[in-house]
Amino acid sequence: GYLVLTKQSKHVFAKINAQDLTWQESVDNAGRPVVRYDGVLELNDKREIVFTPETIGESSFGFGDDIGMAKISERGLTYIYDENVEDKKGDLFKAFDLVPFEDGRLVDDKGRTKMKANNFKQHLRWFLLKDNRGRDLTRWDGALGINTGKFELETITDLNSYSGIPGKIGIPTTSTLSVTDLKGNAQGQPISNSDLLDKQGNCVDINDTDIAKLFDYRGRIRYQADDYIRYKGQTALRQKQEYKDGHGLLEERHFGRGRKVISSMR
Repeated sequence: GYLVLTKQSKHVFAKINAQDLTWQESVDNAGRPVVRYDGVLELNDKREIVFTPETIGESSFGFGDDIGMAKISERGLTYIYDENVEDKKGDLFKAFDLVPFEDGRLVDDKGRTKMKANNFKQHLRWFLLKDNRGRDLTRWDGALGINTGKFELETITDLNSYSGIPGKIGIPTTSTLSVTDLKGNAQGQPISNSDLLDKQGNCVDINDTDIAKLFDYRGRIRYQADDYIRYKGQTALRQKQEYKDGHGLLEERHFGRGRKVISSMR
């Protein structure tokens, strides 16, 4: 049987404003989320708070196999929500596919999985290694080779640590960006390092249980990043701070030295 049970979920740090990370889910009889509506809470004409969908996500689970029973999705599709379409599914925006490791397994001994992601609107592709809690551990980005016509890896981002309280709610405390070879192995020294800050721009206390210190009034988190520009044996340091929304997307970037901002990009 198929049971449609709709529930509304919010991150514990969300507030009642237009920037809430809010979604609704339809789950099957095994408790697996098969459809997810991401959106925002808004005031309607009657001054009532209502949920307005923006995207629709569909997940495919295998039935009768270990992957499906472990609630690991084999494929995920994200559509733009369109009120004028019968099924509300507008343009296909993203697709996520479970891919095997080199030994052919879909889940390794540590419970990790690997995903291939395609962003059809921006013509982007990347691969993700996730831990057994679904948190991103490593991301590989690349581009279509001009001469080969094949997807070629260019950079690797290691989300090195899910430490302390931030790690328990899925926020990495450090990350490293490096150039890769065509097999996805990091080459040479990192080209960027990032560290989590609190909303005031100070080093985070990972043991502080007051998570409100991590998020600004719009629910964003803040990172300090050091970029290393190397040329002919010389290294130049460029520092910046970045604000990311609840989906991990960049909203603001400020360039400066230390904690002093000298320019910004929004």
